[in-house]
Amino acid sequence: MHLLTKFSCLFLLSAISCSQDAKQTQNMQKNEQLTDKTVEYSALATEYCSCSAELIALNKKAKNLAAHPELIKSPEEMSDLLMESEALQQKQIECQYTLEEKYHTGIYENPDVLSAIQRSCPDLAELMVSAKKNDD
Repeated sequence: MHLLTKFSCLFLLSAISCSQDAKQTQNMQKNEQLTDKTVEYSALATEYCSCSAELIALNKKAKNLAAHPELIKSPEEMSDLLMESEALQQKQIECQYTLEEKYHTGIYENPDVLSAIQRSCPDLAELMVSAKKNDD
């Protein structure tokens, strides 16, 4: 085989190999980005669940009292529960805004975030669905 032909073949093989390496690198980077986003959504969901823990507990208490009104000791208890609920809701809203800014995504608007919350914190997801229904 002529030397120029051998060199041309070697050059083509090298170019093809480089092209395949570049495609493989791109695919690996895409997979890493997807994994990072999954982790990011999971981290956001975990943080949001954590800052919503008191509200979730209060919601369970309210549900229990609604199911068993005989457990209510006084009208003041319900009034206190309502005031505590409002304070915790405000705290949760502040947490929501902080997390949305930190992760650069909406919590209620992003289906990936909602899915992550559903997986990591079903009680919070239930509260969110209930709140959404009340808003509609």
